[in-house]
Amino acid sequence: MPRPSPRLGAALLLAALGAGQEQQHPYFELDVIFPRNETYTASSTFPIAFAIQNLTAARLLGDFRFSWEIISRSEDSSDPIDVVVDQGSIDGPTPEGEGEDETFIYIGNTNATGWIKQKRLLDSYALMWHIQWTDIEEPCGPSVSHGNIMFSIESPLEKDGMNRPQAGSGIAPDVTAVPECPILGSVVEIRLDEANPSCPAVLGEPTGRGGSPCAVVVDKALASSIAREAADLAVSTTTPAPMVATASGASPSIQAILVAACVVLGFL
Repeated sequence: MPRPSPRLGAALLLAALGAGQEQQHPYFELDVIFPRNETYTASSTFPIAFAIQNLTAARLLGDFRFSWEIISRSEDSSDPIDVVVDQGSIDGPTPEGEGEDETFIYIGNTNATGWIKQKRLLDSYALMWHIQWTDIEEPCGPSVSHGNIMFSIESPLEKDGMNRPQAGSGIAPDVTAVPECPILGSVVEIRLDEANPSCPAVLGEPTGRGGSPCAVVVDKALASSIAREAADLAVSTTTPAPMVATASGASPSIQAILVAACVVLGFL
């Protein structure tokens, strides 16, 4: 199913807003399923999982690419350089049907046992995400939505107690043990730029609108699916065919959820 161009998206946006009516702007929401703001042990199977709600709104601006990065950040002011230790990306999916309640689950995996060897003393990690629209020209305003959460991983030396009084406090990266409610990541509105017809729509931070991460229920069925897919990616050397599930008018927790898998560039 073809996705709309930005100009067609503007026409759809006008229809969605209603001529001369005061209505809320279309919006989408990105939530983080895993990891959480925790300290983990290093594992070759370490899920990276997001949920995107209302993806139809994001497609009003045309084709896009979703990507994530894990950034190493040091608390040592003498060594403040951020380092990308892993990353993954995938083109935005085309759903089988349209609906305001579409929810898509993205799953990747990172081999933390590889890049943890690069860890500096006092390092922590930021999981960053980006949605890049390919048809929005930079003069028209932001073409990227992004955000991040922090987490940490124990290195082998830290686990053994070197320079760390909390040695051994890391927990296994087990997505089946997380709370059912994801962490709110980003809420982004799609707005018409009425002052500039050549730039039909722009991104904006919502005013007066909160996120609804708990609308995505990470029940045991969904968490187990994420864990299995991450384990498959951990041993896979080829790109799996992306799979997409739509949940229109129903909770993803009761859908037969398949996923769009992100391929990871590992540091061995």
